[in-house]
Amino acid sequence: MSASGSYRVDVLFEGVGALHKGFFVDAEAITELSENLSPCFDAATTVKVGYEAAKRRGWIIALMDKGNRLCQPTLQQNTLDLAPLTPIGRALAGYRDAIAANYDMRVASFQIGLLTLDGPRQCMFWNAGQHPPDGTLWDRCVMLGTQQVCASEKAATTPLHFLNAGDAERTARCFRD
Repeated sequence: MSASGSYRVDVLFEGVGALHKGFFVDAEAITELSENLSPCFDAATTVKVGYEAAKRRGWIIALMDKGNRLCQPTLQQNTLDLAPLTPIGRALAGYRDAIAANYDMRVASFQIGLLTLDGPRQCMFWNAGQHPPDGTLWDRCVMLGTQQVCASEKAATTPLHFLNAGDAERTARCFRD
């Protein structure tokens, strides 16, 4: 399911029932999401909405493919500045909040995140901060494939400072074409 117009957002579902799928393809919410994501993507974007009933856990994730990346974090001296990703976080938070306000308040508890894709390499960045996250802060831990690496901070942040230069470089590689 996708938004109309010159910039498209495709919504994929995992574990979401038919009734709730209809909530997440609300034309107004999708149009606003596509407008808010467009500064960070060259082409159509896929947003994955999922729900795991056993854990009562939901998520909304933007997928960023190689070659479709306009918002690029920068790495300087073991610090990866994720501030350029703020438009993505805010767009997802706004989308989540719109669906929650108009359809089902439980959606307000859905996690939001960004999954970068480069062939077999995947990197998962989760939004964090005061609940529900507003899209401006990122969790200090990142999943690089199946390995978790964490920045030295003890809480959600935007710049991730790594004590290990190798972890900083591998995390920055998530955004290189």
